[in-house]
Order: sequence, then structure tokens, then C-alpha cells
Amino acid sequence: MMSQPGELSFLKQSPALMALLDEALRCLRLSRGWRRHIGVSDDESVEGWPVSRFLESDGATNLEAELSEVIDKGRIVECLPLVVCLDDASTRARLTAWPVEIPGRASPCIALLVEDIEELRKAVAELRELEVHHQLILDAAGEGIYGLDRDGRLTFGNDASRQILGWKPDEIAGQLAHAVHHHSHEDGSPYAREDCPIYAALKDGEVHRVDDEVFWHTDGSPIPVEYTSTPILKDGKPDGAVVVFRDITERRRAEREREETYEQIRHLKEQLEQERDYLREEINVTVNFGEIVGESTALKRTLAQIEAVADTPVSVLVLGESGVGKEMIARAIHTKSSRAEKPLVKVNCASVPKELFESEFFGHVRGAFTGAHQDRVGRLQLADGG
Repeated sequence: MMSQPGELSFLKQSPALMALLDEALRCLRLSRGWRRHIGVSDDESVEGWPVSRFLESDGATNLEAELSEVIDKGRIVECLPLVVCLDDASTRARLTAWPVEIPGRASPCIALLVEDIEELRKAVAELRELEVHHQLILDAAGEGIYGLDRDGRLTFGNDASRQILGWKPDEIAGQLAHAVHHHSHEDGSPYAREDCPIYAALKDGEVHRVDDEVFWHTDGSPIPVEYTSTPILKDGKPDGAVVVFRDITERRRAEREREETYEQIRHLKEQLEQERDYLREEINVTVNFGEIVGESTALKRTLAQIEAVADTPVSVLVLGESGVGKEMIARAIHTKSSRAEKPLVKVNCASVPKELFESEFFGHVRGAFTGAHQDRVGRLQLADGG
């Protein structure tokens, strides 16, 4: 019987699958972990067991030949596939073997370490299943989501991020996210990483929200987005970040259309108010004129001329002394013309001061001169189409 050197006490107490063989490939020691798996108590002797009692080749490897070379050539065997009997069942494993010198023994011994591949495969399978499950959750989200490490490099991304930006997360993993899709402002000017709110979350550990920037698609087009960059904290310090973003192209388009519609409504409202004020003024001035009434030859000839010119696009000059009804003739021409649906704008040029001539005819904006307290539509614009 071999006495147990103090140096080997760790082997007996080890929970791992470890063993010590002599030069004849007979067992000298088995670890507590191995004894537990094969149902051998700590006090039961295993000395002299042949290696085939607890290890066997997978059929493709000559186990004894491989182990003999450890003694004969002093080589180290790594990741050798084999089958090990554990808990009354055989399971696939991999073996590492190396020569060791034992005090009091003339010949070197062989130390064995066995790793259960099935356990490892099971753990890897569970990890992969968990990874797939998490990826399905990420892909179910409508917003783009991707992760960064502490240096701002991409670590993962979901399906929405691919749809919005065109890149596949696995193809750009490890690249700096800022260089991939946030390198420039919307006008094309460079966007320094130090100024980027996403990168800032990795430095200050704060949540950053932005709603007026763009990310760049792989085809080179800017995508307007709103995003939130949330730091991942480890021991109270930023160790990465998660970015959640949304394509707001349609929202921006709707906002522009709404603004254009509001502007058009505002313009039409102002024009209607101007026309209303002008028509009120005209009604007050002309309400007592009545219609043109008469049977004289001269009047009939005038009415015939009105009919002749009303349907034409030509300009008409009405001459006559003051008070003979030139404005009534002008109104009659307008009423018969194709522009009757639009206003007939009257201007008494003699009553307009020369300083206000431009403002009267072409209008002005608020603050254009002293006394211009609001925008004013010019007479020419007011008469558009009329």
C-alpha cells in the first residue's frame, strides 16, 4: 500500500474528476469527486485498479497507448476524447494527462483530469436556448435596440435595428457604434464622438434622451430618430449602454404637412379678413348707387361696350368727368367678367400719400416701419384673381 504524501492530499479532497496512475497505468489515487460519481467511499481503497475500470476509449483512440507516452516521452495529453462511467451511466468526456514526480517513487506517475462534455454541452445548450429566448424578446420589440460595451462597441442588436438602419448586428459586432451610424449631423458635418449623447452615457452614467437627430442607414441616407441611451452599471460604474431608438420619418412628415396646412389656413384667414374689411368698406360707399338704369341711346351703347369687353382679358380704361358713374361702369364690367367671383379692388390713388404708396399696393410685414403693428396684405395681392 502506498502512503499518502501530504502533497497529494488536495487530490483526495478535490470535487473534480482527478486521478493518479502509476507507470503500469494502475490507479493510485481517485479524487473525492470521482469516488462520489462511481459510488466508492473515501475509506475504500482503489489502489491497483486498472484504468479501464473507470475510463474507456471512445473507440477512435487507443487510450493506453496515449497514456503510456505520458510516461515514456514525458508528453502532455490534452482534450483526449473518451468515455467515463459516472453515476452508473457512461458519458462522453475529455481527458488531460501529464507526468508528475511523487516523492519516494522511482518512476514518474500520471495525473489525470477529466471534464464531463455532456455537462458542458448541456450548459452550452441551456445558454444558447436562453440567448435565443432573449433575442426573440428583443426582436418582438417595435423599436430598434442595441447594446454597447464600455468602449462604445456594438455587442448585440435586434431585428428592428436591422430594418431601420439596414445593418446586421452580427456583421458589425465589435465596431464602434458612433462610427457606424452616428458619425455625422443631418447636414453632413462631422459629429464628434465626445459630443454624442450615446457616448456620454458611457462616461457620466446618466440616461440621455434625444428627439432631433439622425442615424445613418447603410445606403447613406439619414434616418430621423428619437432615442434613449441608458448606461449599464457595474459596481456603480458605467460598463456599457443600451440604446433604444425609433424611426420618426413619418412623424416628421406629418408635422411638416400640419405646419404647411396651418400656414395656408393662416394665410387664407388673413386674406379673408382683408377682403371682408374691404368689402364692408365698399358696401358702405356704394350701397346707395343702385343699378345702372336708363333707356337712352348713349347708355345702351355704353352697356353694349361693357358686354363686349367683359369677357376679354384686356385692360379697360373708363374715362369721364367726376360724378358721371365711372366706378359703376367698372363694377358692371367686373360683374360680367370671368373674375366676378373674386373682389374688385378700388384704389383712389390721389388719396394715397407717396410715403405709403409701396405699402398700400404691395403690403408690408409687422415692424417694417413705425406704425406697422401687424402684417398687411397689399392691394395687388388682395386683387389676385379679381
